[in-house]
Amino acid sequence: MTCAEDLDVEVLLADSEPLRRQLFGFRHHIYVGELGGAGLRHASRELSDPIDLVARNYVARADDLAIGSLRVVDWPDLPDSGSLARKYGVAAVLESAGAKALCHAGRLAVAPSRRGSPCVARMIGRALVDAVGRGVRFAISDCSPALFPFYARLGYIRTGAAFVDPDFGLKWSMIWCLRDLARTGFTRSPLLAVAADFPRRRRGPSPTLRDLRRLFPGSLTTAQRRRLLGQFARCADRQSVVWTSRGADIVCDLRSLRRRHSQRVALDPLSPGVCESGSSPLMLQAEYERGTKDSDVLETDDLDERTRVRLIQLAGPGTDLHRRHRLYVELVSSALPFLPRVPLWHEISQLNEGLQHFRLVVLDVVDVVVSKLMRLHANDIADIEAMVERERVPHARLLERFLSAVKCFSMDARAEDLPRYVRNLHRVERDVFNVTETPIELPAWVHDDG
Repeated sequence: MTCAEDLDVEVLLADSEPLRRQLFGFRHHIYVGELGGAGLRHASRELSDPIDLVARNYVARADDLAIGSLRVVDWPDLPDSGSLARKYGVAAVLESAGAKALCHAGRLAVAPSRRGSPCVARMIGRALVDAVGRGVRFAISDCSPALFPFYARLGYIRTGAAFVDPDFGLKWSMIWCLRDLARTGFTRSPLLAVAADFPRRRRGPSPTLRDLRRLFPGSLTTAQRRRLLGQFARCADRQSVVWTSRGADIVCDLRSLRRRHSQRVALDPLSPGVCESGSSPLMLQAEYERGTKDSDVLETDDLDERTRVRLIQLAGPGTDLHRRHRLYVELVSSALPFLPRVPLWHEISQLNEGLQHFRLVVLDVVDVVVSKLMRLHANDIADIEAMVERERVPHARLLERFLSAVKCFSMDARAEDLPRYVRNLHRVERDVFNVTETPIELPAWVHDDG
């Protein structure tokens, strides 16, 4: 969708009854119809609550139809705002800046046909100008972990607080300093031009950006994240499915799952381990996160057919969990990964302490990098660069594990693909490690046609 195609969009404050009805109907369609928020379903097919009476509700429209939603509530108008500040981890900002400097932004939704277009930036930009005009300096929000990259680009940072929403699972709390031009410039925020027009100085006490960044560094450490996830796993129902995305696990209570499934899926204790490959092990073992659409579970001989079917029923493509979180579990055939002869697996003890029906093990960071040399797409390169920067992949260790995988593959018909994997290794050596390419000896009958 180009900017020109978005010229038909108008952003309005839904201050009339017809606009509010249209907006609330759109929200119901997105949050209930598309995302599966069963607890929000209403016979009127409209999604609203008492907070809408004190909120500023924005609606984006095109061709007389609602295509976007955003709700902004000034902090003094929120019920029990003090406990809400503690829930979101912003009590220090509230105490320092005062309630009038804060607002809560939520109910953000855009029609599928307009996602990726300027529509959302125009809607948030309108609300941003209005909020700053009222003296608001900080916006507080929450999102599912998979959506955080979108909000981070706008200018949000994480407060470190998190909670479990009864309809949409794990939520991360976020704060946005509306005048932090350095951050909006660094993230290339689509709202930079709007924020740059704000007056440079305002009266009244305010936490400095230095204090804000000290309070909220923008990400949890690995140890903090694991402790938090362990707490979620233990406080959720004893029968729960946990899988990884962007370094944070989504904990789904299977009691609510069963309410949404006409055919209940029984969960007896599972004997096998669930083996995580792909980018998820990097997120769980290193200070790293990025967006992803799935979480790969390696299919092993220990993963029997009954267990495999149940995992896909609960969290595979097209399930309620996929629709709600835009993530799904994908089983990766054991015949596919390019791995050393004996892959190294590590248990995530902080998570396994709270799990009843399976245990989670993740692939060693170096072995993950070896496996990524099989295809070396853009995300794979980014993952490898991040691990090398964090000193998690010594060059000598990578060569050792790579040669083990080469030896394993050279015994059968898969050997014909090895020249490509070697070229990928050499590319990583040149571009990431900045070292000379290592000669790799392949079987004499393998020809490099590349």
